[in-house]
Amino acid sequence: MTLRHLTVFAKVCEKMSMTAAAQELYVSQPAVSQTIAELEDYYHVPLFHRQSNRLHLTGAGEKLQKLTEQLLFWNDQIESTMKGTRTGPPLKVGGCIAAGNRFLAPLAAAYEREVGKARLYLYVQSSEELERRVLGAELDAAFVSGPLSSKDILSVPLYQDELVFVCPAGSPLLQDAQPGEALPCVSREAIQDGRFLIRETGSGSMQAFGAAMHQHQLRYEIRGYFSGEEAILSAVEHGLGIGLVSRSCLSGRAGSSVRPFRVDGIALPFSMKVIYHRDKFIFPEFAEFL
Repeated sequence: MTLRHLTVFAKVCEKMSMTAAAQELYVSQPAVSQTIAELEDYYHVPLFHRQSNRLHLTGAGEKLQKLTEQLLFWNDQIESTMKGTRTGPPLKVGGCIAAGNRFLAPLAAAYEREVGKARLYLYVQSSEELERRVLGAELDAAFVSGPLSSKDILSVPLYQDELVFVCPAGSPLLQDAQPGEALPCVSREAIQDGRFLIRETGSGSMQAFGAAMHQHQLRYEIRGYFSGEEAILSAVEHGLGIGLVSRSCLSGRAGSSVRPFRVDGIALPFSMKVIYHRDKFIFPEFAEFL
């Protein structure tokens, strides 16, 4: 049994398909099947069973999957640490769209100035995808705003913010708002069957919005998914629907043609945080970054 056997096994577990695993590993499907057969012969237990033309892990397979994930994780840690001994290991950091728009680039520049030998690579994706990549040891750390789904992820909070709804300044939604009121409140019934403009699937704000609407049994229609809040504000200005953005992104927009508001009984606070794997080896450059 070799590391190659376990790498193939992990990919089959991920795809639950010999053919799909072979395509990602750039090998033939018979080669993948042979590797799995060798593992089963080595341990004298079946690792998969087929039902309705689909692969399913056996009990023994589930145990091996968990152990394999840990072994491959630590193998990646050894590789990145030892290969970077002379120049410092590369640091791979992810950021959600909000982090990428606001502070990721200046933070990376400041880090590289202070730690001259470090090599820093940046990846901007959804919070959901970033958590998956941190769990898979593809990233050392990531800045996310969405809820976390795994107990194997540790987080350090950075700052608090909240999501607010926005509409055109002259919208009938705000007909009862008091003049000068910074954040008027409207009833939940007022947004029933509303048309909404929100962030992309997998983002923290998308997850928070969906959970709140489901909790209050509110019907809605998504009229646009956006990768940035400025695009949402532009769409709101043109009357395409109700937007959902962070309150902080509205600072400095005095005289704007859009107005924020809150909905009675719906609070959407969130925190920006940096996350990393609980088993992550804290090498000096990573400690400096944290």
